[in-house]
Amino acid sequence: MIYYQQTRTSRNFVNKSNHTERSNLQTIRLPILLSTAIVVIILCSSMFSWYQESLDNQTHEFSLQYNQGMADLSAAYLGHLIEDENTDAIESIGLRLNNNENIQKLAIYRRNGELIYSAGDAAKPHSAPVIANISYEDNYNGYLVIYFIPATDLVQSEPPFWLKPFMIWGIGATLWLLLFFLLTFIRRKKEPTQTTPDQTSVVPPQTAKKNEVVLKELIKRNRKQLQNKTIQHSLVIKAEWSKLDAESNALLLRVLSRWLPQNGLLATQFSDGLLVLGLDPTSTPLNRNPLHALERCLQQLQLQPKILLHHLNFDREIYHMFFDIIEPGVWFEKKLRQKDDNYDWPSTKLIDIELDTHDIIELCQLEEPDAEQRGLIERQVRFLSED
Repeated sequence: MIYYQQTRTSRNFVNKSNHTERSNLQTIRLPILLSTAIVVIILCSSMFSWYQESLDNQTHEFSLQYNQGMADLSAAYLGHLIEDENTDAIESIGLRLNNNENIQKLAIYRRNGELIYSAGDAAKPHSAPVIANISYEDNYNGYLVIYFIPATDLVQSEPPFWLKPFMIWGIGATLWLLLFFLLTFIRRKKEPTQTTPDQTSVVPPQTAKKNEVVLKELIKRNRKQLQNKTIQHSLVIKAEWSKLDAESNALLLRVLSRWLPQNGLLATQFSDGLLVLGLDPTSTPLNRNPLHALERCLQQLQLQPKILLHHLNFDREIYHMFFDIIEPGVWFEKKLRQKDDNYDWPSTKLIDIELDTHDIIELCQLEEPDAEQRGLIERQVRFLSED
């Protein structure tokens, strides 16, 4: 009888202790959940604000480099024209610049401030003017003033999927729910053999590599210009993009931002290690020297580029087959010679590639430049790569 009373007393004590422990957990659970919810909200807001600020800075820097590069390039063409008093050619270049969708207004002046050419509408919103000096044989003879559209219109960028607002708040809500279920689980009576289930940590998706971000920014920048345009020829580049670091990424952005508008090309795709550039049909045909200059710039970045200019469109697997066969350098489709006399370029190698459809594709390797061309190319390389 005594043993029974002691056992009953012991059980009552244990039950009372468990009840007290559960009461304490229930009491502290609400403040924990509330404080955690506040912390999650602050973290999510900070993450979103940080990304917006980073995106704004990146957009601003990109637009500055692109605008200044385009202005410097345009000014380089005007030096000898002003020196020769060739107003017709100056007006022709000014008209072509004014037709650019990103330019709001432009003006060309002599060094004494005399206006030579002006076009555009200054009444619409525009960014701060970009000024480029015009010189000929190291003699200053004028300046070019260009007003571009606002940077927010110039660069349109979407955040990665996991940095979109609904994903940020979704991740925050998920973390809070995990804490809620964890506290609820702790309240349950634990059996000796019961183990807490393993918690798998959710690894957020990795952000795109810096080199892909740079190249895709160019594509987003050109997306607006691609509307209602049919690409005439394509320039496909395969390179060792993984070798890019922060410094070489900035140099690559500078080179492409100056080289693309200079030669009338638009970045259309970057996927599976292939960068595809499209030639605007309204632009003049490509020349050999700019292609050699682009190749030299990519070689300086240790990217081992393989560049292919062609007229037909192929599947990505066929492109990779081409690049596995050809060696580094500039190549073009032989059929371009038949379609356009402007591409009747000298070549050193000719490779015949048979497709599964039994079609024969003939690829020619562009001949190396001569001594006179190399001097012009080196000047172009310095202009493209130097600050």
